[in-house]
Amino acid sequence: MLKLGNVFSGYGKMEVLHGIDLEVEKGEIVSVLGPNGAGKSTLLNTIFGIANILRGSITFNGRSIVGLKPNQITRIGIGYTPQISNVFPSMTVLENLEIGAYHRRDDIRGDLEEVFQLFPEIERRKHNLAKTLSGGERQMLAVARALMAKPKLLLLDEPTAGLAPKAASLLMKKILEIRERGITVLLVEQNVKRALDVSDRAYVLVGGRIVHSGSSEELKKEGRFERFFFGR
Repeated sequence: MLKLGNVFSGYGKMEVLHGIDLEVEKGEIVSVLGPNGAGKSTLLNTIFGIANILRGSITFNGRSIVGLKPNQITRIGIGYTPQISNVFPSMTVLENLEIGAYHRRDDIRGDLEEVFQLFPEIERRKHNLAKTLSGGERQMLAVARALMAKPKLLLLDEPTAGLAPKAASLLMKKILEIRERGITVLLVEQNVKRALDVSDRAYVLVGGRIVHSGSSEELKKEGRFERFFFGR
């Protein structure tokens, strides 16, 4: 579904990613792991047309998306939930969800019902301003808003960052449910164990380069990921 070939990217003239090769198959949950500053968020920004692609190729369902703007990328089926500034705090929950479907011209009522089935926690507060939500509810709203665009592939940037363990575990269960609904997921996550528990495969990104990739079960082996993260 998604393929990056020898991608170099960054911001302005600053190169952050160096020769990234990455693939995501339809129906997978693929995790991108790595320490702070590894370039994980830049990777998602590159796919979504925010960071500058200096060279290399990115294809989605066989079509090049290099040079497309984020709104164009949304229209062809890629959704994105950034780590921060991912909701409109002065809008209600319902208004945030409607904004997620801004480019659609069809009836969205059925999709609203679906995201409320997936996230009943925010349905109860659909007329509340987003800024009044708890951290976990806000992250659920951010993911739900991306789902309103009806993506085939969902990019998630550290959705559990800053959440209490219980809220983080709940959100990870929701990600599994999203995959069950036929949506492929590329997940950036700081918590290695949490990510490997829900993903099929994982890439380890260090210093802007992929240093390892493999099945999540392989990376769960004792001491495996510590070697890539900490050089042990």
